[in-house]
Amino acid sequence: MDNINIKDKNMYKRNYNITPSGEWFKVEVSDEYNNQTTVYEKNVIQASIFINKWFEDTEKREEKHQLLANAIYGCTKLDEELGLLKDNRDNLD
Repeated sequence: MDNINIKDKNMYKRNYNITPSGEWFKVEVSDEYNNQTTVYEKNVIQASIFINKWFEDTEKREEKHQLLANAIYGCTKLDEELGLLKDNRDNLD
């Protein structure tokens, strides 16, 4: 089965932003694969811990995304081979 690469690591850079939001701090983070999340933390220290953990988990997260993309791609290829995808692309109707 063919593998697909859904994102190129070199296209993006790590980025984060911490902004006060009432009694909380809004934390926006994106990694080098452009995976993004937004959370709210009680203080700047917790926000910093979250950001560090997010960056530490980048490769694990991307590996999971790649596995899912390859599984979906494999299912689509199998459906095509079995003739399930003809007139209606998703075969849901």
